[in-house]
Amino acid sequence: MNPLVFFDHLHESVTQHRDRPCLHIKRNGAYQSWTYGEFHADFNRCVSILKRMGFRRGIQGVVIGENSPEWVIAHLSIALAGGCTVPIDPNIPPAEIEEIVRLTEPRVVFCSRTYLKLFNDLKTRFSSIQKIVSFDADTNAATFGEFISDGDARDNAFSRQFAPDDPVAIIFTSGTTGKAKGVVLVQKNFTAVPLCGVPRMRVTSADVMMAVLPLHHVFGFAACVAAALTAGVAVVFVPVLKGPLIVEGLKDKGVTILPAVPQMLELFFDNIERTVRAKGLVVRMVFSILHLVSTLLGPVLGIRFRRKLFGTVHQGFGGKLNLIISGGSSLKKRYFYGFRRLGFTIVEGYGLTETFGPITLCPYENAKQASVGTVLDGNEMTIDKPDASGVGEVLFKGNTVFPGYYNNETETKKVFDENGWFHTGDLGRVTSDGSLYLCGRSKDLIVLDSGKNVYPDEIEEYFLASPLIEDMGVFGVHQNQSEVVCAVILPSKEIRKRSTVTDAEEIVRQEIVTLGRQLPSYKKINHFIVVFQPLPRTTTRKLKKPELRAMFEAARKTPGHAVPEVRLTVSEIELVATAEYRQAQELVEQLSPEAQNQAIGPRSNLELDLGLDSLKRLDLFSRIEQVLRCSVPESAALRIETLGDLAVFLRETKNAPHAPQVPGAEIQPQPPLVVRENSSLLFHALPSCCKAFSRTFWGLTPKGMEHLDQKGPFLFCANHESYLDIFWILSLLPWAIRRRTFTLGKIELLSSPLLSPFLNRSNLIAVEREGEISGVLQTAASIINQGYNLVIFPEGTRTRTGRLGKFRSGIGKIMLETGVSVVPVRVRGGFEIWPSGGKLKVFGNGSAHASVSFGAPVSVGSLQAHHTIPANSDPDVVAECIRDIISGM
Repeated sequence: MNPLVFFDHLHESVTQHRDRPCLHIKRNGAYQSWTYGEFHADFNRCVSILKRMGFRRGIQGVVIGENSPEWVIAHLSIALAGGCTVPIDPNIPPAEIEEIVRLTEPRVVFCSRTYLKLFNDLKTRFSSIQKIVSFDADTNAATFGEFISDGDARDNAFSRQFAPDDPVAIIFTSGTTGKAKGVVLVQKNFTAVPLCGVPRMRVTSADVMMAVLPLHHVFGFAACVAAALTAGVAVVFVPVLKGPLIVEGLKDKGVTILPAVPQMLELFFDNIERTVRAKGLVVRMVFSILHLVSTLLGPVLGIRFRRKLFGTVHQGFGGKLNLIISGGSSLKKRYFYGFRRLGFTIVEGYGLTETFGPITLCPYENAKQASVGTVLDGNEMTIDKPDASGVGEVLFKGNTVFPGYYNNETETKKVFDENGWFHTGDLGRVTSDGSLYLCGRSKDLIVLDSGKNVYPDEIEEYFLASPLIEDMGVFGVHQNQSEVVCAVILPSKEIRKRSTVTDAEEIVRQEIVTLGRQLPSYKKINHFIVVFQPLPRTTTRKLKKPELRAMFEAARKTPGHAVPEVRLTVSEIELVATAEYRQAQELVEQLSPEAQNQAIGPRSNLELDLGLDSLKRLDLFSRIEQVLRCSVPESAALRIETLGDLAVFLRETKNAPHAPQVPGAEIQPQPPLVVRENSSLLFHALPSCCKAFSRTFWGLTPKGMEHLDQKGPFLFCANHESYLDIFWILSLLPWAIRRRTFTLGKIELLSSPLLSPFLNRSNLIAVEREGEISGVLQTAASIINQGYNLVIFPEGTRTRTGRLGKFRSGIGKIMLETGVSVVPVRVRGGFEIWPSGGKLKVFGNGSAHASVSFGAPVSVGSLQAHHTIPANSDPDVVAECIRDIISGM
């Protein structure tokens, strides 16, 4: 056995563990499994067929599709037959796939159903393609099972002798800075993981690993194939990256090891915290206490103690998950320590496609936050041209480093120096114990005219801690013969839903200024633009900085034109051609005028791009239930964000044999709400105290009180400036009206020890803020229909700029369905006194003056009679009319 030949390690493993479980995947509700012996037999069959096709060195085969055991067998068989495997990212555009085919001239293509049409077309234009094999059944192409059925299970696939420098795969990088290049990986590149990585992670054949990362990417393949299969580990495949499927697999197979990227881990951790918050104050307090105990005693009593503290959390992950390996990008500090406190072992590693994934890795027993560990044995690491703080370009040489780019000597020479060191382009520093800490990309480094270095990764991580910023990319721009720090920022979804781009820019500007006060002056952002589209990233979630700069320059020259080019993937193109996509598009266009006047695609967001607010989404799913004659679970509806998501849902629902049939698909009404007035002393006295206090300190002045003489019920519709709005409105209403006036509030408020004594004795009706909009509307309509008044804020949230926001269509829906009269209410001064995200200003705010103006009641009938709105107006038109009235008050 040659220790520098990967296939020698794999042969030893499949022989030693032949009766142990090897691969698992759930299909049609049941697991399909391979032992290592069965895995070996399928290798033998596949390799024997490929040998008959003349596979040898210099001949390539393509593998593309979702994660599956067949994908792994095909990938390894091509190389075992003497050829070289070209795994292709299934999420790149067809033109890029065609270019890879042109460069590599594959003889065989293994692909999933989605790519058959593309490769059948390519076969007519590229004579090298002799055979196309489908991983899926029910296709016109030969299936994988049919292909290997003619093979010889007794023809040992490992009979060929390999040398350390024999090629195994050509992986085309996703290209953050330009055109993709083919990275040639050889046998010895694959051996550092089984020789060094497996022992460092304490992996044994008793472990079970989950393969959720894409196997076409080196991190996924290195962990879930090279490491797992040479250690005798069982691998559970999840072909589609969906939370329920991942959790199901973790529990079903007792997964102990989970390789993952930071974005996935952040979602898991955020979901844990969200679940805890939803269970109320007591559970939150207990959880906080356990966190404190884990922080104080965990380092002394160890991981088993922490696991017992958070046993319920571990059960949610199957009860056996122990090791989490994070890679692909840096894991934020709060998540690293968060998982550690919960009792999970979490480590980070670092590598590139050119190093076959991890070339540095933290040790299992001594992982350090922000460190990606020490270099694996058989490799060397150095820092080139370190600055005063020790930061320079990270260089490697050794067994893990690739020999060069495929048929591209020019690019190869650019990354290797005369001494054989591979220049990664990444910046980092090495501590005295050999641990590597990364600082960003050398091409992204911003050098100011003062000589100061600014690392974009550091700035991005700092500002992304803000809940107002969902994503951002920082880069340098040359301006007046110097370089300045600039950014493209994607605001939070909440801001995008409630604000125009102009308003969002002002909100983000305030946040950037506030947070920037804590930074040295040279690290502050000089210029930025706000976009509402996702930032351009590679399929491995790395920001494409050249595209960001182009977006920035385009927006600076022509505001509003910072839209990245959208190139659809093969699966998206296939989806667009389906009847379900056309049906989804028709349904959306029936409800959204915006959709009819713009070019829309599978990535178009239903709410942000196509104008489907929560009420229209309710109508959308009601129509779907009528068309499909089945109920749409709320959990499924919440996951549908884009037109493509909707089309996929329609397709999956139609194909699901167990779809619950609902005759007529009517939405069942909620039980009737019984409204009772509250006559407690506290409810009577508190508004009076509030009015007196507000008049004293803020000069609260009522206007338009004469409009309240008419008989109700009324819907008091107000702009939302601060938390004080509702107290001011209620305090100014005459007692005869106030005692019959209700408000809606999120149910979490009743858990507040400060507010609950008052709220439980007030006319507050608690609703789930994230629940179904239909329930909220039914509650509001029930209050009105029983003759009571209701105060609502149609903006849905407090203003962050002081300006009046867009009104939700729910106000129009209530007016149309109940015929209620609306009293427009304009609140002024609240934003200056208690702005969103700011502190209450009781003293020292002489410029602030509070007032509440009540307008004359209006109804849909009166607005139509005065031709303010046309007949048959929809809820959006009614809501916009009410907004215009309040805006003019």
